[in-house]
Amino acid sequence: MNKKKEVQTLKISTESVLCNPEDFFQDMLNDGVSIHDAIMQIVSDELVHAKLQNEFPDGYEILEDGWENNSDGEYVVQLTEGWDHDDEDDDGLERKLITSDEDMAHA
Repeated sequence: MNKKKEVQTLKISTESVLCNPEDFFQDMLNDGVSIHDAIMQIVSDELVHAKLQNEFPDGYEILEDGWENNSDGEYVVQLTEGWDHDDEDDDGLERKLITSDEDMAHA
């Protein structure tokens, strides 16, 4: 006898922060990046932004030159919490975020 599996419905809202991904994609191709690597770069960047949005739902601001990633899928992001912050009292925050195949499978 086949047991009927319970069905769950999830509603997931997404917000892409990358403007003009086609231009970014084309620029990477023009720089010699493979199609696979360009797509993976765009997907990874969006996953990092999704994680930041989850961790800082009231907003965050990435410092100038505060975004770095390496070939191991590790992102180092320097940011300030919240959109309205006092620059004099701002220590900034640094987070290391790892994007891996497992992370992408959960996204």
